[in-house]
Amino acid sequence: MNNFIFTNQIDLQIALVFIGVVIIISIVIYNLARAQKSKLKKELQASLQSAYSSDNIKKDSVQTSSFSEVNRRSDETLDSQRKEPSFGITQDTSEHTLALSELNSSSELDANIRPFEVFKTSSYVSRIDPNIDCVVAFRFSLPISGSEIIECVQKLSNKDNLRVVFEGLTEDSSHTSSINSSWELIQINNVYRELQAGLQLANRRGPIESEQLAEFLGLLQNLSQELDAEIDIPPLNDILNDATDLDQFAIQCDIQLGFNLTSNMLSWQCSEIQSKLLSHGFQLSREGSSFNYMLDDVLLFKAQVAALNFLRDDLQTMRVDQIYFSFDVPLIPVDLNPFIKMLEMGQLLAKELDGRLLDDNSQPLSILLTQNIQNQLQPIYQLMKDRHIEPGSASALRLFN
Repeated sequence: MNNFIFTNQIDLQIALVFIGVVIIISIVIYNLARAQKSKLKKELQASLQSAYSSDNIKKDSVQTSSFSEVNRRSDETLDSQRKEPSFGITQDTSEHTLALSELNSSSELDANIRPFEVFKTSSYVSRIDPNIDCVVAFRFSLPISGSEIIECVQKLSNKDNLRVVFEGLTEDSSHTSSINSSWELIQINNVYRELQAGLQLANRRGPIESEQLAEFLGLLQNLSQELDAEIDIPPLNDILNDATDLDQFAIQCDIQLGFNLTSNMLSWQCSEIQSKLLSHGFQLSREGSSFNYMLDDVLLFKAQVAALNFLRDDLQTMRVDQIYFSFDVPLIPVDLNPFIKMLEMGQLLAKELDGRLLDDNSQPLSILLTQNIQNQLQPIYQLMKDRHIEPGSASALRLFN
């Protein structure tokens, strides 16, 4: 009996020792895995900093002429900043993009995107465009469910500084062709054989920063390990060069055209201006600083009076002698003929209000001048077409936002 108990005790001690060894080994393996992940991320960040450092001094020296300059102006400096009709860097067009976001849901402007957008909307238009996005591809050895992808993505980060979009390539149920396969925002109940993530390379604040890119690629490296997926990351120098190139392209195309409607003799009462604009189909903007002219649910052009708010100011006592009409070239589809329609509306109002159309140098808008403006628009439109970023397209709305 004593020998039996002694033998059992020895077996129990051996089992406990074995369990302890297993636990220690598991902890060591877990820590090694975490250290490896951290090492990969640090190496990635170091590589990015090295690749980007040569551009930093140059970027700082030309910052005042970068694409980010366009958001530093305010509507209050409208009358002093204009050199219209002319071509140059446009001022802030937040009102323009706001109206487009409200009335054209397919554009899905960045202001309404979750930090990690993975869920499918009712009317989906692909948000990932290799012409303006850094695209990273994932390939799975076996199809993977949307619910698993969403769970892994949501564990990555909740930071708002990254606007990352994920799309999955659906698994064809027939397994014989890809006819029914398509890219879509991830749905919980669907199965995917490929995944792609996109991060926009530039906007009106300038090209993507190296820190953002490092964070983006580091998160995707972690995601590939979580999903056991093969990841295809473009060369880092290529990403940074593409971002700079896209920023330079955007500078060339971010044009605002406009002209002034000026009274011939007597100034106009503000309430009269409001009534006249509303009667011709203009809509007062939500903050009251401009009147928007809509066509096919697109903000075609707008009219505004410098330093005047039609919601807050006393329209019965204030008088004005000038109205400014403008539109943003890259945000309006070419086939809507925004300049021609704005010119026609300006001529109509000039006749009704006893005014005349002038450029910023107080020169009349002659037929020759307006034809010259149209001729100068053509290279801009062609440049955008060549880059496959058509004016008024979803990609253009994102880039010039």
